[in-house]
Amino acid sequence: MNELVVIIGGNTGDRVYIMQAAIEKLELAVGLVLEKSGIYESEPWGFESVNPFLNQVLILETALDPNQVLEKINQIENELGRERGADQFIDRTMDIDILFYNKDIVETNNLIIPHKELANRRFVLDPLFEIVPEYHHPKLGKTIREIRVECLDNSMVKNVP
Repeated sequence: MNELVVIIGGNTGDRVYIMQAAIEKLELAVGLVLEKSGIYESEPWGFESVNPFLNQVLILETALDPNQVLEKINQIENELGRERGADQFIDRTMDIDILFYNKDIVETNNLIIPHKELANRRFVLDPLFEIVPEYHHPKLGKTIREIRVECLDNSMVKNVP
């Protein structure tokens, strides 16, 4: 079995309901959720919107390879109403990003693992830090704790009780 770390989130529709639906669909199509961070609210990253995001990091156990995971994730996003525009940064019902797959480094035209922007995004680092602060980034050679301290992103991120 493989350890998969993903972040799920969205900023339109019934965000909490859609996140729960995403978790259920991930468990059916990808694998068992072993651990979940709390839910974090953050301002949009990379674009302007009045709609804040809710995000959550999940650790799953999967028998799928990274490309199979990506295919399932795209299906789930589509089922949950994800619309894709020419601009990659737009409002969305659901976005699921692969952060880590075991300690593998994957760099292809359609898939980069670990996620290339992970170290620059507080909304990813805060929930990651909550559940795996000592996890070693296989490419940067630093822990999530160290990466979070070095992160220059000052955007608002708060845990939602």
